[in-house]
Amino acid sequence: TIEGVTAVIDSGLARIARDSPWTGIPALEIGRVSQAAATQRAGRAGRTAPGRVIRLYSAEDFARRPKQDAPEIERRELSATVLDLAAMEATPLEWLTPPPAAAWRAAEALLERLGALAGGQVTPLGREMSRYPLPPRLARLVVEADARGAARTGAAMAAVLSAGERLREVPREHAPSDLLVLAEGDWQPNTRRVYHQILRLTSGRQ
Repeated sequence: TIEGVTAVIDSGLARIARDSPWTGIPALEIGRVSQAAATQRAGRAGRTAPGRVIRLYSAEDFARRPKQDAPEIERRELSATVLDLAAMEATPLEWLTPPPAAAWRAAEALLERLGALAGGQVTPLGREMSRYPLPPRLARLVVEADARGAARTGAAMAAVLSAGERLREVPREHAPSDLLVLAEGDWQPNTRRVYHQILRLTSGRQ
């Protein structure tokens, strides 16, 4: 509780973590909050004195919003969760909110294709992948690059994809891939931090 707050301006929007259905890479997207989240925001005014909320959207908009936000486990891609639990040998679990069966099976199938699981059990490759704070696809990229003596290149590729780097301008010369341009360009501070974090976990560090 912050003393003296008597008014809240509510845009009705929030940054919501979602995963790309094509890459499984998480990103923060701007979306509408639920009625419960809007009510919670309003409650931040008037905790120590009378207050009010000014919503920058209509009452009809509020009424059309879902009552509650869906639990994160029901709306996220689960391959990283499945891999982490398998590496910790922490399954089965008693879930407060069980993950959707279809999403769980899809995550297991992806990990099987990546070589991280075999017969539902974590493989040595899967244990190595679980060491990296990355989505499994990017972790597999880094492990493979490290094994081929290209740890720095793999770490750079994973860092720009994980951090969501974007081209600031159209390249002056033709390049075979935007990813190569990004990997060789100037990075945001967060991308550089992710790069060094990944590189420290590789064995080659070349």
